[in-house]
Formats: sequence, C-alpha cells, structure tokens
Amino acid sequence: MKPKTNREKVKHIRDFKHEFPGFTITRDQEFLLMLARYTDGKELTPEAWEELDTLYQHVKWLEKCEECNECGKSVLKTNLHGQGGKKVCKSCLLKGPGDEATSKHPRFMRGIDWKLLRDQKKTLLYIDPYDHMSKEEKGAITGVIHLLDAIQDYAVDSMGKRNREVFNLPG
Repeated sequence: MKPKTNREKVKHIRDFKHEFPGFTITRDQEFLLMLARYTDGKELTPEAWEELDTLYQHVKWLEKCEECNECGKSVLKTNLHGQGGKKVCKSCLLKGPGDEATSKHPRFMRGIDWKLLRDQKKTLLYIDPYDHMSKEEKGAITGVIHLLDAIQDYAVDSMGKRNREVFNLPG
C-alpha cells in the first residue's frame, strides 16, 4: 500500500527504521520525524517536508534492495544473481571465484578462455602470408600474434597461470 499523506510517509519511515536497526538517519532527520509525529506536521516548513520526502524515497529504494553476500553493498534485488546459494552483485560476479591473487589483474584477463585463445593463435600461425597478403596485412597478423604472446606471457608471469594451460604445450 502506497502512503498518500505526509503523515503516512512519516509512519512508513519510522516503521522501516525500527524494522531495520542498521538503517541510520541524521540527527536533523530524526528531529524532523519526531516533530512531524508529535505536532501532526503543523510545525514543519515545506522545506522540512521536502527533506522527509527525500528520506521516504530513500527508504522506498532500500526496500527494493538486498545486501550482496560478497561485498555487503545494498543492491536492487533485480541486480543480484544466485551463485552457489549466495546472492551476489554483478561486480562481485565478474570478479571470479574470489581469487585474491588474480583480483588485482584486469578483468578481461581473468575471463579469458585459454583453450580458445590457443586455438585462435594456432590458426593465425598456420596462415601462409606470402601467398595472397600485402606487406601491411602480414604486419597486422604478426602484430596480433605478438599481442597474443604478450597476453600469454602476462598470464604465466604475473597471474600465476600454468604454462600448459596458457600455451599449446604437450601434456
């Protein structure tokens, strides 16, 4: 049920505050709530009602939120994803499985499919560039291969990935 009057909004804020003790408001907001409750709002200026309305809108937003089990941030329930019985926000979901050693590395590096990258690099290596390519095209392919080498080196040297996982090495 949506409150229609300022008095109902004040009651809604107070009820929310009592239901969720972790919800804190400023002293000024607390004073406005008490003043609105005990004087039936007769002592409040339009600016004070505007402040309480802003607080009410914040409470309404919080009611649509839930806490992320990983980082503890309040996130809209629709933006939480189930993962192993926990509710996790999108940014925590993209971090990966909580691996602290890799969390300092770029997100795109943590999400690379190494087998796919190996196969793509192998395809580029087996292209015979001398048959049908110009000098610029040969240079572009060589540059992409060098970029893939650098990405693979970074994964092994800085991220602690195994050589066998990153490079095409025999078992």
